[in-house]
Amino acid sequence: MRKDNAVGEGLPFTEVLAESVDQTRLEAVKIKDYLARHPEYRQELEPLLYTARTIRKNLPPVRPSPAFQESLREALVHIVLKGTICLDYRARL
Repeated sequence: MRKDNAVGEGLPFTEVLAESVDQTRLEAVKIKDYLARHPEYRQELEPLLYTARTIRKNLPPVRPSPAFQESLREALVHIVLKGTICLDYRARL
């Protein structure tokens, strides 16, 4: 697997991977079309992108409880007003 590109080969693999995950997650482009844009990384990208898609489709969305949201809001207000972190919000989870 490539770690980064050599001079003149285009974008580093890490940048192509990050961009491809973003583009395919947002469904701005299909995986096969993105792979066609970067054939030099197809072997490395293809299994990663299909795995990421499978995970996204099978994991339930994360929804914080109203109690957590309120305690987090209180903690953030405390930080802003006092300039310190209030860690007691964790006790109410």
